[in-house]
Amino acid sequence: MLASALTPKRLELMKTLRQYGPLSVRALSKQLERNYKNVHVDAGALEEVDLIHRTAKDYW
Repeated sequence: MLASALTPKRLELMKTLRQYGPLSVRALSKQLERNYKNVHVDAGALEEVDLIHRTAKDYW
């Protein structure tokens, strides 16, 4: 399950969070220049395998 969660786009998402810190899905999608829905789906998949988590303000 972990291997299937680690796509190139999701790795880029995690790298961006590491670089910029917690971001909303909207801010993350703008930073990545990707569609909001796709970023939301990818963030959810990474959360399912405990690679990222939401903060109290609903940031990743």
